[in-house]
Amino acid sequence: MVSSDQHEENIKESLKNMPEIASNSDKAEMYHRISSRVNHPTKKKRKKRFVLIPTVSLSFILLIFVVIANLQGQSFGDYSRSENSYDKAVSQEDALQNEAKSSSESLLKRVEEPTNSNLVIEQIKDYERLVHGNVQAKKGELLIPFSYVIPVDQTDVFYNEQRRVIEKKLSGMFDSNHFKIDIPLGKSGEVMVDSTGYNIYQSPINTKEFLLPVSLGQNSNFKDALEKMKKTNDRPNVVPAIPDNVSFSLTQLEDNVIQLELTSNAEFIDNAQYKKMIQAILMSAKSFGYDAVKFTNTTINQIGPYQLNNPINVPLAVNPIDLQR
Repeated sequence: MVSSDQHEENIKESLKNMPEIASNSDKAEMYHRISSRVNHPTKKKRKKRFVLIPTVSLSFILLIFVVIANLQGQSFGDYSRSENSYDKAVSQEDALQNEAKSSSESLLKRVEEPTNSNLVIEQIKDYERLVHGNVQAKKGELLIPFSYVIPVDQTDVFYNEQRRVIEKKLSGMFDSNHFKIDIPLGKSGEVMVDSTGYNIYQSPINTKEFLLPVSLGQNSNFKDALEKMKKTNDRPNVVPAIPDNVSFSLTQLEDNVIQLELTSNAEFIDNAQYKKMIQAILMSAKSFGYDAVKFTNTTINQIGPYQLNNPINVPLAVNPIDLQR
């Protein structure tokens, strides 16, 4: 092994053999530079670190944007549907309100106009027959005719019971102090009626109405009766069956049909008043022996169940009384 002394000698010898390094720099200047760096070391500049967004992160962000956009679109669609549903609900509510208003107006109209606007019996069943009677509302006034329907097999022994029912019904419609009723026992079916016109009697007790025969002079004809049906002669509780502005010209047709042509500018209306006018005219035509009435030149073709431009058969009887109510 090489001793330490020998090793040291080898190092010295190697250093002597190294190339000589010479510098032309001024020693004082070099000292100054070295001293300056030692005393004021330069700060190492930190390199800026750029954060790069990985591709996966960028895709994730784009996905979030797509989801948000879809949610906004869905929310807008839901809003639109909600708005449409609201509009539909409002429309339905308006329709219900209009329906309720219409029903209220209809009910009010029924209250204002008597519900018993049907003043005639048009027809009966084969197993039924008619019974006719008269009632006098007040002493000295004309008799008001009425009629009702009974089964054909019902015998005369039941008339007393029927009379009690009729009296009870009619007594609530007239002044009981002058109430008088006449039901011909054993009489049923068609009855002969003197030629007459009809006006409308309104009960002072309730809203019940009756066709009331009017007084005609001798040798009066159907046209005279129609004119008389425009007047009441100031009788209490009586109203004209025909409005004053309604005028007709009459023509006799075949098959015992009388034609009434409207010659005035009156406007017919499909309501209870004009329905009662038609019924009063039909019953008056019946009393003069006509089988049907045809109306022409009217502003409308139908009033209630009556087709005006076709011959209308005259009714069977006036002022029906319903025994079942």
